[in-house]
Amino acid sequence: MALTTVYRTLQHLSKLGAVTNRADASGEMAYLFCANDEHHHHAICNSCGHVEEVNCRIIDEFKKLLLTRQAFALDEHSIEFYGRCAACR
Repeated sequence: MALTTVYRTLQHLSKLGAVTNRADASGEMAYLFCANDEHHHHAICNSCGHVEEVNCRIIDEFKKLLLTRQAFALDEHSIEFYGRCAACR
């Protein structure tokens, strides 16, 4: 299979919300499978690379505050949390 087919498939899966992509420290793109189809964020372990999905309902409140206090309408956002997972602590 050609690499272009793989990357086009990953782009398509990203548009569908089945995977999300992020650049790692070296700038290389990494793709993460998303089992949860709701909007969520990721907690990524700096030691082993383990990724956990994090549901952040508090962002909805933040979005409302941005609009009421600063007249800023938030269209989208992306948040990743970095630290150490339970196995690496």
